[in-house]
Amino acid sequence: MGYFLRRDCFIEKESLFAHEAMLKLCWKRGDNMYDELSIVLSVKIALTVLFWCGPMLLFPRLTMSKMGFSDMEPIIYIRLLGVAYLALVVGYCFGLKDALYGVYPKVIVLVGIVSNGGAAMIIGYYDIFGYFKDWEKLSRNVMRVSMVLLLGITLGLCYYGVWTQWRMSS
Repeated sequence: MGYFLRRDCFIEKESLFAHEAMLKLCWKRGDNMYDELSIVLSVKIALTVLFWCGPMLLFPRLTMSKMGFSDMEPIIYIRLLGVAYLALVVGYCFGLKDALYGVYPKVIVLVGIVSNGGAAMIIGYYDIFGYFKDWEKLSRNVMRVSMVLLLGITLGLCYYGVWTQWRMSS
Protein backbone atom coordinates (compact mmCIF):
# COMPACT_ATOMS: atom_id res chain seq x y z
CA MET A 1 0.00 0.00 0.00
CA GLY A 2 1.29 3.45 -0.86
CA TYR A 3 2.14 6.07 1.72
CA PHE A 4 3.21 9.18 -0.08
CA LEU A 5 -0.36 10.36 -0.71
CA ARG A 6 -2.05 8.90 2.36
CA ARG A 7 -4.28 11.38 4.13
CA ASP A 8 -2.89 10.44 7.54
CA CYS A 9 0.62 11.42 6.35
CA PHE A 10 -0.44 14.88 5.23
CA ILE A 11 1.13 17.84 6.95
CA GLU A 12 -0.16 21.38 6.81
CA LYS A 13 2.91 23.25 7.91
CA GLU A 14 5.41 23.80 5.09
CA SER A 15 8.85 23.33 6.57
CA LEU A 16 11.88 21.12 6.11
CA PHE A 17 11.54 19.75 9.64
CA ALA A 18 7.88 18.88 9.12
CA HIS A 19 8.68 17.25 5.78
CA GLU A 20 11.42 15.10 7.37
CA ALA A 21 9.09 14.14 10.23
CA MET A 22 6.38 13.17 7.75
CA LEU A 23 8.81 11.00 5.79
CA LYS A 24 9.90 9.16 8.93
CA LEU A 25 6.30 8.73 10.10
CA CYS A 26 5.21 7.32 6.77
CA TRP A 27 8.24 5.04 6.57
CA LYS A 28 7.53 3.46 9.97
CA ARG A 29 3.98 2.55 9.01
CA GLY A 30 4.87 -0.44 6.85
CA ASP A 31 6.48 -1.76 3.71
CA ASN A 32 7.95 0.56 1.15
CA MET A 33 6.16 0.49 -2.19
CA TYR A 34 9.27 1.82 -3.95
CA ASP A 35 11.76 -0.91 -3.03
CA GLU A 36 12.34 -1.89 -6.67
CA LEU A 37 12.66 1.75 -7.73
CA SER A 38 15.21 2.23 -4.92
CA ILE A 39 17.24 -0.67 -6.34
CA VAL A 40 17.16 0.85 -9.85
CA LEU A 41 18.28 4.23 -8.49
CA SER A 42 21.04 2.61 -6.40
CA VAL A 43 22.34 0.73 -9.43
CA LYS A 44 22.22 3.93 -11.49
CA ILE A 45 24.19 5.85 -8.86
CA ALA A 46 26.85 3.13 -8.60
CA LEU A 47 27.24 2.69 -12.37
CA THR A 48 27.41 6.43 -12.97
CA VAL A 49 30.11 6.99 -10.37
CA LEU A 50 32.18 3.93 -11.27
CA PHE A 51 31.95 3.83 -15.05
CA TRP A 52 31.05 7.30 -16.29
CA CYS A 53 31.52 10.15 -13.84
CA GLY A 54 34.62 8.86 -12.05
CA PRO A 55 36.70 8.04 -15.14
CA MET A 56 35.73 11.29 -16.89
CA LEU A 57 36.82 13.34 -13.91
CA LEU A 58 39.80 11.33 -12.67
CA PHE A 59 41.41 9.35 -15.50
CA PRO A 60 44.43 11.01 -17.10
CA ARG A 61 44.24 11.61 -20.84
CA LEU A 62 46.91 8.94 -21.40
CA THR A 63 44.80 6.27 -19.68
CA MET A 64 41.81 7.15 -21.85
CA SER A 65 43.98 6.98 -24.97
CA LYS A 66 45.35 3.57 -23.95
CA MET A 67 41.77 2.32 -23.58
CA GLY A 68 41.17 3.37 -27.18
CA PHE A 69 39.18 6.56 -26.69
CA SER A 70 40.97 8.76 -29.17
CA ASP A 71 38.50 11.64 -29.54
CA MET A 72 39.34 13.26 -26.21
CA GLU A 73 40.50 16.66 -27.41
CA PRO A 74 40.16 19.07 -25.77
CA ILE A 75 39.95 17.19 -22.47
CA ILE A 76 37.96 20.01 -20.83
CA TYR A 77 34.76 18.77 -22.53
CA ILE A 78 35.19 15.32 -21.01
CA ARG A 79 35.80 16.86 -17.57
CA LEU A 80 32.72 19.07 -17.93
CA LEU A 81 30.63 16.05 -18.89
CA GLY A 82 31.96 14.27 -15.80
CA VAL A 83 30.78 17.17 -13.62
CA ALA A 84 27.37 17.07 -15.31
CA TYR A 85 27.14 13.35 -14.50
CA LEU A 86 28.13 14.14 -10.92
CA ALA A 87 25.26 16.66 -10.73
CA LEU A 88 22.88 13.92 -11.93
CA VAL A 89 24.23 11.62 -9.20
CA VAL A 90 23.36 14.27 -6.59
CA GLY A 91 19.81 14.37 -7.95
CA TYR A 92 19.58 10.57 -8.00
CA CYS A 93 20.72 10.49 -4.34
CA PHE A 94 17.87 12.81 -3.34
CA GLY A 95 15.45 10.70 -5.39
CA LEU A 96 16.76 7.54 -3.71
CA LYS A 97 16.26 9.10 -0.29
CA ASP A 98 12.64 9.91 -1.12
CA ALA A 99 12.02 6.45 -2.58
CA LEU A 100 13.47 4.81 0.54
CA TYR A 101 11.00 6.79 2.64
CA GLY A 102 8.10 5.83 0.39
CA VAL A 103 7.84 9.16 -1.43
CA TYR A 104 7.54 9.00 -5.23
CA PRO A 105 10.55 10.86 -6.77
CA LYS A 106 8.70 11.92 -9.93
CA VAL A 107 11.19 14.51 -11.19
CA ILE A 108 14.19 12.19 -10.75
CA VAL A 109 12.38 9.35 -12.52
CA LEU A 110 11.60 11.60 -15.49
CA VAL A 111 15.11 13.08 -15.58
CA GLY A 112 16.55 9.57 -15.48
CA ILE A 113 14.37 8.37 -18.34
CA VAL A 114 15.33 11.31 -20.54
CA SER A 115 19.03 11.18 -19.61
CA ASN A 116 19.58 7.43 -19.82
CA GLY A 117 17.17 6.79 -22.68
CA GLY A 118 18.61 9.65 -24.70
CA ALA A 119 22.18 8.51 -24.12
CA ALA A 120 21.30 4.92 -25.09
CA MET A 121 19.67 6.13 -28.31
CA ILE A 122 22.63 8.33 -29.23
CA ILE A 123 25.16 5.54 -28.61
CA GLY A 124 22.98 3.10 -30.57
CA TYR A 125 22.65 5.52 -33.47
CA TYR A 126 26.40 6.11 -33.70
CA ASP A 127 27.12 2.40 -33.36
CA ILE A 128 24.66 1.46 -36.14
CA PHE A 129 26.19 4.01 -38.50
CA GLY A 130 29.76 2.84 -37.86
CA TYR A 131 31.15 5.69 -35.80
CA PHE A 132 32.98 3.26 -33.50
CA LYS A 133 34.40 1.02 -36.27
CA ASP A 134 37.87 2.60 -36.08
CA TRP A 135 37.97 2.53 -32.27
CA GLU A 136 39.92 -0.05 -30.30
CA LYS A 137 37.95 -3.19 -29.41
CA LEU A 138 37.93 -2.31 -25.69
CA SER A 139 36.49 1.17 -26.23
CA ARG A 140 33.90 -0.14 -28.73
CA ASN A 141 32.78 -2.73 -26.19
CA VAL A 142 32.68 -0.13 -23.41
CA MET A 143 30.29 1.94 -25.52
CA ARG A 144 28.09 -1.06 -26.34
CA VAL A 145 27.97 -2.25 -22.72
CA SER A 146 27.17 1.34 -21.67
CA MET A 147 24.29 1.38 -24.15
CA VAL A 148 22.88 -1.86 -22.75
CA LEU A 149 23.22 -0.64 -19.15
CA LEU A 150 21.62 2.70 -20.00
CA LEU A 151 18.75 0.94 -21.73
CA GLY A 152 18.27 -1.36 -18.73
CA ILE A 153 18.18 1.60 -16.35
CA THR A 154 15.70 3.39 -18.61
CA LEU A 155 13.42 0.35 -18.72
CA GLY A 156 13.71 -0.04 -14.93
CA LEU A 157 12.75 3.60 -14.39
CA CYS A 158 9.87 3.29 -16.86
CA TYR A 159 8.51 0.15 -15.23
CA TYR A 160 9.20 0.71 -11.53
CA GLY A 161 8.89 4.49 -11.70
CA VAL A 162 6.21 5.38 -14.24
CA TRP A 163 4.17 2.20 -14.81
CA THR A 164 4.03 1.17 -11.15
CA GLN A 165 3.09 4.70 -10.09
CA TRP A 166 0.37 4.90 -12.75
CA ARG A 167 -0.97 1.47 -11.75
CA MET A 168 -1.13 2.47 -8.06
CA SER A 169 -2.89 5.75 -8.76
CA SER A 170 -5.61 4.27 -10.97
